Amino acid sequence: MENVSNNNSQKESLFYSLFFSSEEGTQNAIDLYESLSRKRVKNARKINIEQDSSNQLSNFFFYRFDDRLVCFTEQQAISSDLPVRIFMSLGRAYDQLTMNDPRTRYGTKLYKIPSPEFYVLYNGDSELTTIQLSDMFIESSDSLQLKAEVVNIHTGALKKSGLDKCKILYEYSTVIEKAKEMGAENAVLYCIGNDILADYLQKHKTDINSMLFYTIK
Repeated sequence: MENVSNNNSQKESLFYSLFFSSEEGTQNAIDLYESLSRKRVKNARKINIEQDSSNQLSNFFFYRFDDRLVCFTEQQAISSDLPVRIFMSLGRAYDQLTMNDPRTRYGTKLYKIPSPEFYVLYNGDSELTTIQLSDMFIESSDSLQLKAEVVNIHTGALKKSGLDKCKILYEYSTVIEKAKEMGAENAVLYCIGNDILADYLQKHKTDINSMLFYTIK
């Protein structure tokens, strides 16, 4: 599995660490994507984009899964500008994906790029199932579109949709709900004691409280 990365000092959320930057991140992301898309992944390539200086944490991350460029983001609320922020991040991802290949820049022969998919993992009360960039346009236009699937990751919603079968996602959601209910430190102790993401929490216990802070604040 091949990586493309840039150094980035942004503070990490638990979601970003668990599904991207940690040693287990790529396999966790594959499990997540296969559960969401019902597609099998043969090859995975991590694409590490530069984050905006205004972001307090890494909000968006990308993988190339076979011939698809997949964006994940975890949100506690669906802000009105989320589609355009996803769009801006997509540009950075394609830039990273193509920057070292001379065939992609200023050539006359059509160069194929992976098609994008977008998933917003959402831990809130909205009943949105999709968001799209065209809803933000002052005047309607067919020139550009970006549509992202919104996935409710409350544990109850995951059970209802069958996504609780994705063990890593269900355990992540349980940790977040427990942290909101009883605070980060108590949630970590509870989850380790109940074998919920226990190995990961033990391994990253020096950073886990700050990761949870940036996730649930």
